[in-house]
Amino acid sequence: MDCCNNTPPYDEQFCGCPAGCDCTCPTVCCCDGEHLARLAAAGGMNEMFGPAERLDAAVRRIAPQVSVSAVRDKDDGLTRVHVTYRNRGPLILGWDGQTYRRWTPDDGYGAILPAAPEDAARRAAEMLAALIPAVTARP
Repeated sequence: MDCCNNTPPYDEQFCGCPAGCDCTCPTVCCCDGEHLARLAAAGGMNEMFGPAERLDAAVRRIAPQVSVSAVRDKDDGLTRVHVTYRNRGPLILGWDGQTYRRWTPDDGYGAILPAAPEDAARRAAEMLAALIPAVTARP
């Protein structure tokens, strides 16, 4: 069955978003052009690339040799970043609303890291003794 309007079709996963969906198509979701604006207004866009995802991306840029993954906790729904380097780790980092912090399942938030994702990523790599490649300016 075709879409009920001329906007591009979206995957079914977006149909259940907190912003709501105007689509009534039985086989595909074809949300109207304002769907992403409503999703952002409802706070859904922040979940797509929040503090944990920014830290994940920064660690990958700054210390590409480490293993990093953003993992959503099933109990509290928060996303935390797991960082390992060789046999060290995992170092679990989370956002407390103000800054990045080390997190353990037993004690909760612990050591404070910088609030800027790049600085926190650099500090995380240092905590695991990972080498941080030196950046040289191109001529």
